[in-house]
Amino acid sequence: MVVAISVTSSFAMAPYVKTYVALEGELVDVTPMVTVTVQGFDIAKQSGSPQGNSSTVAQTLAVGAGGDAHTTRTKGNWIYSVRVDTLSGVTPPDTTYSITLKKDAVVVATLYVASDATPSTGEYATAQFDLGSTMPASATYVVEVQHA
Repeated sequence: MVVAISVTSSFAMAPYVKTYVALEGELVDVTPMVTVTVQGFDIAKQSGSPQGNSSTVAQTLAVGAGGDAHTTRTKGNWIYSVRVDTLSGVTPPDTTYSITLKKDAVVVATLYVASDATPSTGEYATAQFDLGSTMPASATYVVEVQHA
């Protein structure tokens, strides 16, 4: 699964009040074993240590709340999120996937999620990448999801 997003951003003057405009994207399905949904940009509500940042500690796709794989988060920073869903009868069991975010063709970070022994529709994980406190005037973001 490859997702390309072009972003133009603008910022308000108040602390932690940030907006973005002119979001455009294209979704190309190259990994049909899972479904990837772009959740977009947001502001980190809290700081946190990384989770799912290596293939040996991949976050398991789960029903309902799902696993949360993320880079180190700093409250107030921009976060880019994608959701990875399993598909009953399609997603292989006990399989780890890497989720790599690239900004202008440079790797920002790679996170990992894994299916359980009996993947079924409704199991998912959210991958969140901390992009920092400021956004560039324009950038292209690409998300690559593949077997790890």
